[in-house]
Amino acid sequence: QFILRRTAVINEKYLPAKVEQTVFCRMTPLQMDVYRQILSNSGFADACKAQALAIITTLKKLTNHPDLVYNYIRERPQDYPGV
Repeated sequence: QFILRRTAVINEKYLPAKVEQTVFCRMTPLQMDVYRQILSNSGFADACKAQALAIITTLKKLTNHPDLVYNYIRERPQDYPGV
C-alpha cells in the first residue's frame, strides 16, 4: 500500500501563492435577533460555565448563516425560549 504525501516545499513549486481575504459583513436582522435572544437567555450564564466552547461554536455558526443552527434550535425549544 502506497500513500503519496506532498510536502509544503513540493506544493510551493507548483501552486500559486496563497491569498487570503477577510470580508466583514453585517448580520441580518434575523441573525441579530436570534443572537441577542441566545445571549439574553436566562440559562445562558450557567451554560457558559459548563459549555463555553459549544456556545461559542453555536454563535459562530449563527453569524455564518442562520440555517446552520435553525434545526438545532427547533429541536430544543426549551433551551431557547423566545427564539
